[in-house]
Amino acid sequence: GAANVFVRGVSSLTNSFPLYVIDGTFAENMNFLNPKDIERIEVLKDASAAAIYGSRAANGVVIISTKRGENKGKPTVSLDMRIGLETPSRTLDFLTGPEFVAYRNQREQNDNTGFQIPSDVASYNTDWQDLSLNQGLVQDYGISVSGGGENSRYYLSGNYFKQDGILVSTGFERYNLRANSEFTLGRFKVQQSLGITQGEIESNNWTSDR
Repeated sequence: GAANVFVRGVSSLTNSFPLYVIDGTFAENMNFLNPKDIERIEVLKDASAAAIYGSRAANGVVIISTKRGENKGKPTVSLDMRIGLETPSRTLDFLTGPEFVAYRNQREQNDNTGFQIPSDVASYNTDWQDLSLNQGLVQDYGISVSGGGENSRYYLSGNYFKQDGILVSTGFERYNLRANSEFTLGRFKVQQSLGITQGEIESNNWTSDR
């Protein structure tokens, strides 16, 4: 699910989320970002936020700057990989089939209803909790190239993230591409930011593309 950020707590029944400013561009959230691309996060929560961004900053402002490389000539290549497993930390202790039949028949007998579950039903002992949960594989692969010269710097990155949910038929998959650059021309500084994201959330019987 998406991450919710509250700068001053929940102040409204309609919208308590802050304004996101990512590389100078307004956004509704930061869920599409690759965390490895983030260089700096600032939070404005006082009157200065409203003075700069107006009424949209009533719930605070989260300013995010992505990486742009360094002015050091030779390019730097970074490769990172992460693979892990997620498992349920705790499960509920349910009655087995025979235990449930014995309990139910004793209750009906105490209530004198005359109803009894047939004994052959006790042979059914399906563990629905075990069938609904599994191990979730988490995969995270990323590569980035950064560098620059005396008057320029650049940052290129690609990332693939896939997380299988511990609930069967659930998961999340995301692709990220980013290209940032900065050039200094005398007294002028030119910055360029490009981010491309494709994500898919799978939740049991429905799929959402973002």
